[in-house]
Amino acid sequence: MSDPADSAALPSVTVLIPTHERERFLPAAIDSVLAQDHPDFELIVLDDGSADGTPEILERYAAAEPEERFRHVSHANMGQARTLNRGFEMARGELVGYLSSDDALLPGALTTLATTLAERPDAVVAYPGWEYIEEDGTHIDVVIPEEFSLLHAIRASDPVIGPGAILRTAAIGEVGGWVPEIVYSGDFEFWTRIASLGPFVRVPQNLSQYRWHEGMTGRSSTGIRIARERVEIVDRVFARDDLPPEIRAVEAEAYRSAYLAGASLLGGNAPWERFFLGDRLVTRTFPARQQALAQKVAEMAAKAAELEAELVDARRRVEEIGDTLTRRDIEFASRKRQ
Repeated sequence: MSDPADSAALPSVTVLIPTHERERFLPAAIDSVLAQDHPDFELIVLDDGSADGTPEILERYAAAEPEERFRHVSHANMGQARTLNRGFEMARGELVGYLSSDDALLPGALTTLATTLAERPDAVVAYPGWEYIEEDGTHIDVVIPEEFSLLHAIRASDPVIGPGAILRTAAIGEVGGWVPEIVYSGDFEFWTRIASLGPFVRVPQNLSQYRWHEGMTGRSSTGIRIARERVEIVDRVFARDDLPPEIRAVEAEAYRSAYLAGASLLGGNAPWERFFLGDRLVTRTFPARQQALAQKVAEMAAKAAELEAELVDARRRVEEIGDTLTRRDIEFASRKRQ
């Protein structure tokens, strides 16, 4: 990647941090953004009804930072999607990104990503690799994701994009923000719509951190919802009328992957929930098998009708035999009296 001759010419960036009761990790997330070397960025932290020490933390930063660099707002709890959508409306930057309040950007992330989009005016999104870290910051692994395409993402049920991505703010005005009804996979669904606007550019560098900790969403209580959302995302994609033929052609595979991903997300806490797919898997992902099953059901229905007819006939015969025996009993008794 070339060094821009004038870094001040880079597009401005807004970073959003939606947060809900993450006081333990929030300062590290904020500091990671404020330490960026991009010449023109702002950070907006959106407190989604926290009842911990988050408001006090935000007031301390507001007192220390100029408003053009740091803003914060608070509102009653309304969920991540609505919180982010409020932030999208507030963003002043030409580019916008969001960061979970337990994650972090690494040094140079904003400059690198903004430079990428400055050099690729046709692109809509730039996204980096990321590092998985333990709760205390201990290194786990680094992920350099694949090149994003809607074809791969939907066929493999693979969101591809992790923390640190930025996109053109105008794109949100074209396709809308996050869908509030999708609670746990809102980012995945969002990227499937943004993909209709232009290319995503992968920056094959580790520029962010994703933190694993006990306070993250637990699978035991939310797994079935997450699994169903993976399938709903596929529903939404294939309900569109603008899909190219190559994506339309992988519909069955996309549903299979969504169900498998959903089953894996359920984990071992509630194994019975893995059968949430039982009423839809065959009919949605195996059209040939669906046709064969429909034929089998028709054959079984025809056989049942035949058996019903035979049963009716057998009952008639039993009644006839009964009538015959009754008449014979009457005749025998009559002859006996004579």
